[in-house]
Amino acid sequence: MEDLLEFLARALVDNPDEVKVEGFDEDDGTIMLEIHCADGDVGKMIGRGGRTISSVRTIMRAVASRQDERVLVDVGNEKALFTIGNFLYGRWARGWMLAGIFTAAAITLAWVLRRLWPGRA
Repeated sequence: MEDLLEFLARALVDNPDEVKVEGFDEDDGTIMLEIHCADGDVGKMIGRGGRTISSVRTIMRAVASRQDERVLVDVGNEKALFTIGNFLYGRWARGWMLAGIFTAAAITLAWVLRRLWPGRA
């Protein structure tokens, strides 16, 4: 399944050579797949309103269901998340430290929610 996800991701981004897919098993048997791509390609991978990544997740869930497995797909690019967080909070935050704290809190919250409700992330 990692090969299929990597093939789909490479077709969607501008820098296909920088796409890597990392997979690991969760405790409940769910396969977690993370897509790592160039910072400039994260937006293309997610798509407008999350439509692209939602479609990729649907394809991967369909393939997994044919194999009686459960799969979760995530775009894991920490540097891009920090950049997005700094952009979002930079206007209101006075200084880089406060923006970093908000960004770290947002990443931590996303991680916790992904662990609590794995089917909804």
